[in-house]
Amino acid sequence: MVTLTPLSRGEEDRAYREFFTPEYFTRYLGLPGQWTGGGVKPLGLRSPVESSVLKRLLEGHSPDGTRPLAPDCAHPNRAPGWCLDLGVPHSLSVLWALAPEAARESIELAHRAAAAVTLLDLERDLGGCRTGQHLAEELLPNGVFAWFSGRASRDQMPQLSVRAIIPNLGFLRDGTVTNFGSDRLLERRAGLATAYRALLGGQLQKHIGAFQEWANTDMRLVGVPPELCLKFCCDPNARHELTDACGRSATALQGQELFQAWRRLGDKYGWGGRQAEALLGQMKRRQIWMRLRDQWDHTVERARAGSAQVAKSVKEVVLQPTKSTGRSRPARSRAKDMGHSH
Repeated sequence: MVTLTPLSRGEEDRAYREFFTPEYFTRYLGLPGQWTGGGVKPLGLRSPVESSVLKRLLEGHSPDGTRPLAPDCAHPNRAPGWCLDLGVPHSLSVLWALAPEAARESIELAHRAAAAVTLLDLERDLGGCRTGQHLAEELLPNGVFAWFSGRASRDQMPQLSVRAIIPNLGFLRDGTVTNFGSDRLLERRAGLATAYRALLGGQLQKHIGAFQEWANTDMRLVGVPPELCLKFCCDPNARHELTDACGRSATALQGQELFQAWRRLGDKYGWGGRQAEALLGQMKRRQIWMRLRDQWDHTVERARAGSAQVAKSVKEVVLQPTKSTGRSRPARSRAKDMGHSH
């Protein structure tokens, strides 16, 4: 799921206030916010993201609040920025929740890598949307993004996601600060979603060897039961059943307790940790086979290229032109002439 929505002036913090609460880290398994984008260095920003700094940037001011950055920061109709949400398919969140720790780290790495490249592409789109022209790289304004990685939903079910808060500030090489356009950017949401799905699929293939199929416009992992995904993500009864061994409710679980509860819930529905490990093993074997196939194809192509080069060299030697006429003569005729000369 990919959504891009404009932020309302005066209510910017509604999109990120939850990322600075204790529950975000304990119950939702959230990670500290990170700064990214070409505007990070000019502003001197350092991770993790601070709420006060993000608020000032959305208002069009410098990180310390001492000076305005945006040329129209005091205008009542100025757009403060946008909120971009990047969510993985339910099947991937379920597999991540039930997988061993090493596999979970690989899946998270694939997700964050796809999100990072998507933000880089979006930064270029923001620069292009400002002018509607194809400009040289040094003439495109750099953006700044505050992104937050979540791993559980508010009801504490598995949900890998990234939310990026994008202030409406563009930084040029000469120090000029400008605003980004929004109309054409919002029109590109569909293309942004397609690009993110393609990047995610490629990263999963690289890190865990996943294979996927498409259901309408949604990607899902082959091998993760769709019924289990519906149970984990949409069934309110499953959420009530999410308890630990002591019988505590899900809202009281934190950290590793959540992973243990998810695995028990999966076992209850007939597809838990053992099945997830088996599927990951199958994906890994398929990944190794595909690499071997690619290596074999590369070897065959190199052999063919080498054979073609050898054939070309032999032909050049056999059909050498004579000095008198410049025409090519067969090697047998030249050998015969050499015999008569003796």
